[in-house]
Amino acid sequence: MAEERRRPEQLQHRLEQLIRAGIRINAERELRHVLQEVADAAREVIGARYTALGVLNPEGTGLGTFVASGLTPEEQARIGALPQGRGVLGLLITDPKPLRLPDVTKHPKFYGFPANHP
Repeated sequence: MAEERRRPEQLQHRLEQLIRAGIRINAERELRHVLQEVADAAREVIGARYTALGVLNPEGTGLGTFVASGLTPEEQARIGALPQGRGVLGLLITDPKPLRLPDVTKHPKFYGFPANHP
């Protein structure tokens, strides 16, 4: 019974998160900043530790822009260059559909992480 009473409160909280995210996203003008706000909002709303968002280059062959949320700037710098589109990311480039994985390492296309990846 207590769980049923918390459910509307949880939904209200999520709705408030989405409204705040929408306001932040609409305030941005630069693509990279918009994408960062979307990644940050998605991480917050779904309760993920990390999120990442990539936009394909004009040719559709790899990433043109990539942002991550949940990492400090220092952690991102230690990871290094943009992902190259192998493994799960390569799958997303050839078949661009949303994908949420509880454990990316269990996916059959998992290729590995770069050095210093959390």
